[in-house]
Formats: sequence, structure tokens, C-alpha cells
Amino acid sequence: MKKKLLLIIVSILLIISLSSAYIISQNNQGTSQIIASDKTESDDESGVDWSKYESYDITLDKGNVNITKSGVYNITGTLTNGTIIVNTNDNVKLLLNNVTITSNGSPAIYVKKSKNTYIELENINKITSESTDTLDAAIYSKDDLFIYGKGTLEITSNKDGIASKDDLTILSGTYNIKSTADGIKGKDSVTIKDGTFNITAKEDGIKTTNEEKKGTITIENGTFTITSEDDAISSSRNLTITKGTFTINANGDGIHADYNLIINDGNIDIKKSEEGIEGYNITIDGGTINVISSDDGINVSNPVGMQSAGMDEDTGGKLTINDGKTYVNAEGDGLDSNGSIYITGGTVYVDGPTNNGNGALDYNGKFVITGGDLIAVGSSGMAQNVSNSSTQNTIMINLSSAQTGKITIGDIEYTPSKSYSSVVISSSKLNKQTYTLTTGTTSQSVTLSDTITTIGGNNMGPGNMEEGQSNGPGNMMRGDRNR
Repeated sequence: MKKKLLLIIVSILLIISLSSAYIISQNNQGTSQIIASDKTESDDESGVDWSKYESYDITLDKGNVNITKSGVYNITGTLTNGTIIVNTNDNVKLLLNNVTITSNGSPAIYVKKSKNTYIELENINKITSESTDTLDAAIYSKDDLFIYGKGTLEITSNKDGIASKDDLTILSGTYNIKSTADGIKGKDSVTIKDGTFNITAKEDGIKTTNEEKKGTITIENGTFTITSEDDAISSSRNLTITKGTFTINANGDGIHADYNLIINDGNIDIKKSEEGIEGYNITIDGGTINVISSDDGINVSNPVGMQSAGMDEDTGGKLTINDGKTYVNAEGDGLDSNGSIYITGGTVYVDGPTNNGNGALDYNGKFVITGGDLIAVGSSGMAQNVSNSSTQNTIMINLSSAQTGKITIGDIEYTPSKSYSSVVISSSKLNKQTYTLTTGTTSQSVTLSDTITTIGGNNMGPGNMEEGQSNGPGNMMRGDRNR
């Protein structure tokens, strides 16, 4: 009797042990595929000790894969017209290794519920989604989503590429995304630690949507090539770029934040944009930045919800440049602020507009320069000099006719990319003395008589603007443009 009881207990324990290592995948034919594994995972880039979790192997075939338990799922194979669905209360990791998923009518990977979901990439993984429901992404998560790995993720989507209704964090990996909507989208936040990103999007490249309290984008490093029909990078609250290499072609803004936009370092090349860099408060602390824009180059304007500014109203926003090398080539205003502009260091070159409806510099509050080098050229009709409260020697020359070619004053030389009739130069190399100014093939004698000197007039009156004065029209923000 005791032997029979012991045998029953051992059998029960064996059944429990085996059942804990199984996952059931339901295919379209209604049959169940049972896959078992005793593999374990150690700590990885996610920061989770996966050795404490059960590990399972899944070979994709047909139909949906339903994951209802926490654990590590080592996924290989090809899934045709199906979705991997995560629905659990704990952590789940999907290790994608040479996976191909084609989904019609729904996301290829759908995180319905989890504590956190981690996707690790190995080798090349391809996802194609033709989603027709409200879950509008090839990879769609209702909870926090983390993606990383040494592999590649190739996404083709008729909606968004990757989307999270919560926080989205990408730690590493290579991402080739083609989408008819947004490339990468997080509601509460998008955080990118590193990686390589090649994004082609019919709407925004990388964006957040929470306009109430979060909606931040943080990029610490990475290589980004973004082509977008709207904004390349767009944050509904704050945006911070610490480092990285960016090549941007956008029909909308190159880099946009509704509130604070901070660039600490990096190589940013905005080859095409409507407005290059836009935000309510913009701070540039370093990096190499090149901007080409069909409208304003760097634009400080109203956040969403703020009433539109009048022509000369100071809205309180500001552009601050402390370091780095910044070049702007704008058809609209070069450096444009509904508020104020401050330059304390760095090198700034502005090739502004050739039409008299805009200026190389345009501000409603004040423009204070205390250090660095600034050369801003453009049309003279709306030209502004810096404010009288500036402490660095600055000269603005409004020419009698448009010129092309190199500008030389003392040891300072610059060759604009197009014609100009107004020149603003501020540098520690300038002294209060008389110089020979050469613009193209024309030379004239100019004297810096004060810290801020203006020579020649413009179509709107004196070129030297004091705080609160403006020759230019009010600057328009995203909400004002009805975008």
C-alpha cells in the first residue's frame, strides 16, 4: 500500500514538472502543437535575470501563437497569416532568431497584457503586417515594451512599424522599417539607448503622442537615417538628444518638440525639412548640426494649447546655443523665435532667405550674445541685429544691393551659399576699430563704433533692434499651421 501511494505521488510530481515546461500554440486548423524545452537564460541587456524563468522553444508554422505564461520563448521558423499574442501578468521575453512573420488583418506581434515584454533579436527577422483593425502596428503593445539584441528587425507595415500604448525602449539592434503611417511610436515615451535605424514613413519617423503629462523622447546614441512625409522625430512633450548620427529627409519638421528640446551632442544632418528644428525651448549644448529648410531653420514658437502669438508678442520661449557647430540654410527665417535668443558659445552660420519677407534673424523678445561666433546673412527687408544688451562686439551691415561670394572682415571669412544683402557678424575677434569689409567683389570701410553697430538701413527702418521690438511677422507653430 505504501509503495502504491509513493508511486502515485511520484507520478503526480512528474506530471506537474513536465506541464510547467510546455506551451500550447493553436493553429488555424484548431489542433494544438506542444513544444517542450529545458533551456534557461542568464542575465542579458534587459536587466532581468531570466535564469529564474522557464524557457520554451517555439517553431512557427501557421495560425496564432498564444503566450499566457511568463518565461523566455525561443522562437524560430515562419508564421503565415498569424500573430504572436502575449497575454500574461508577468515578464515575457521573445527571442526572435531568423523569424519570418506575415500577418493579415492584425499585428504580427501583439502584446495584449504583460508586466513587461522584452524582444531580443538574433540574426535577421522579417515582419510583414497588413493590419486592418485598431491595433495599428506590425508590433503593437498595450504595456511597456523593450527591444534589443545583436540582430536585425525588418518591418513592412501598412500602418505603424512599432507602437506602444505605454513606454517603448530600444536598447540596441538594427531596424529597417517601412510604414505607411509612423515608423516608431510610443504614447508615453520613446527611449533609444543605441542601435541602427533606417526608417521610411508616410507620416512621422519617430514620435510620441501623450500631450497631457508624458510623451517624451530620449535618444542617447545610435545611427538614424529617416525619410518621412511628415516630421522625422516628433515629441508631444520634451525631447533630448545626447549623442548619435542623424540623416534626415522630412516633408515636415526635421526634429520637433512641443515643449523642451535639448541637443547635447551628435552629428545631425537635416537635408530636407519644412522647419529644421522646432520647439518652445531649444537648447544646443554641443554637436555638429546642419539644417536645410523650406521655412524656418531653427524655430522657437508656441507649444500646443498656447494661444497664437501676435506679430510682436514675446511668448517666453527661447533658443539657447552654448556650444557646438550649427549651420542653417533656410528659405524662411534662419534663427526664429517668438521669444528670445541667447548665444554664449559655439559657432553659428546662417544662410538666410533671399526674399524680403523673412530674415536671417527674427525674434520677438531679445537676442543676447555674450560669446561664440555668429555670421548670419540674408535679405535686408526684415533684417534684425542683436539686442543692445549683448556684451560681444557685433556689427550688422545692410548693403545697397545683393551680393554673392566670400565675406571678409579682419581675420573673419565666410562664403555664403546664396546671395545676401544683409550681414550680421559677432565674434571675440572683432574690436572697436575700422575694418575693410569685402562682400563678393565689393569693398567698403566700416567702423565698429560701439559694442552693437548697425550700418545701413533696411525696408522696415533701423536694423538695430532693442528688446521687445521686431520687424518680422509672428512665428507660427504646429497648432497655428493646423497640422
